[in-house]
Amino acid sequence: TVGAQEFKGDLYIALGSMIAKWDETNDVLDAVDFQGTVLTDIIAYEGDGTARLYVARGGSAFRYSSNGTTWSSHAGTGLHPVGNLWARGRNSTGGYALFKGIKESASAGNGGISLSVDPTNATGWGTRIRVGDNDRDVTKLHLLGDLVLVGKEDGLFYYQRVWPGTATAAESFIDAAPELNL
Repeated sequence: TVGAQEFKGDLYIALGSMIAKWDETNDVLDAVDFQGTVLTDIIAYEGDGTARLYVARGGSAFRYSSNGTTWSSHAGTGLHPVGNLWARGRNSTGGYALFKGIKESASAGNGGISLSVDPTNATGWGTRIRVGDNDRDVTKLHLLGDLVLVGKEDGLFYYQRVWPGTATAAESFIDAAPELNL
C-alpha cells in the first residue's frame, strides 16, 4: 500500500498495481482499476476547477480520473508525464500547485521536483527543480501546513516560495537539516 486518498466522498487506496475504493456499506475494498504497473503514490487535486484523482506509476506516465473509475494517461512527452510522488502545496505566486517528485533512480539524470497548476495539460509542468545532491533519490514528499518538504537520501529540504524580505520568486529548495539521512 502506498497511500489512501479521499476523493468525492469516497476513500481510494493504491495497492500494488490496483486502485481500490472502500465500500462503506459492505466493509470491503472494491477493485476499480488495474494500472498495469506498480503504483507509487495517489493524490486528489483540483487545479483547473475540476477535481481529479492522480496516481503516480514510478517511471511510467501518471494517470488521472475525474470520477474514480475511468482513467486517462498524461499526453505529454519527456519528463512531463513521469512522477513517483505527489504533494499539494503553494507555489511561488501563493496559489496551490501539484508538486511531483521524480526519483533519480527511475529517471537517471532527471531527478527532482516539478510543479503544475494544471497537471493534465501536456505542457503544464514547470522546469524540473534540482533538490540536494544529484545522485540521491527523493524518498518522500511531505506537507507541513501548505509548505512542501522533500525527504531525500541526503537530507530534508523545504520549498522556498520567495526570497526572504522580497516578493521575488525563489522556487528553490533549502536544506532544512543537512545532517538527516532520510
